Amino acid sequence: MPRYKLTVEYDGTPFSGWQRQTSRPSVQQALEEAIERFCGEAVTTQAAGRTDAGVHGLGRWCILTSARHGTRSAFARR
Repeated sequence: MPRYKLTVEYDGTPFSGWQRQTSRPSVQQALEEAIERFCGEAVTTQAAGRTDAGVHGLGRWCILTSARHGTRSAFARR
């Protein structure tokens, strides 16, 4: 399964922090939903830490693993 490192930048104002939460919006949730809309594949991202509510991100990175086999997935083609 291909793995991808994503470097992201975001305005954290509307979020409860990085990590997915059941009752409040998070950066992780927004990113995973955007990836699913983009490539049609549900993914879970993994990051090296968390942030507090309202914290912005610059150069933050995370990893995602694609269930699609081969060297070129929907991520690489776009």
